[in-house]
Amino acid sequence: MYADLNFPELAGFKESETYPQKRNAVEDDYIEGHVRIILWKVIERLIASDTFSQLHLASPFRVGYEFHDGDLLVLRILNWPTRENILPL
Repeated sequence: MYADLNFPELAGFKESETYPQKRNAVEDDYIEGHVRIILWKVIERLIASDTFSQLHLASPFRVGYEFHDGDLLVLRILNWPTRENILPL
């Protein structure tokens, strides 16, 4: 988990007059919106390449991300329990 990532090039861009501003309160910040797309594509590629099969996964196993000031966003749920792998009470 990374607590803080710093990109000096992006900091200068964010402070510039050419930085795209949000049009409304629900719209993502320009950089955060693009980071969301990148994270989604990385997670989809990891799933497509069967990377998670090498791990012992909880059931169910959530794959997602969380920004510093937001809620956990679950993009996919893997290893969903079925009737066959649920222990009887």
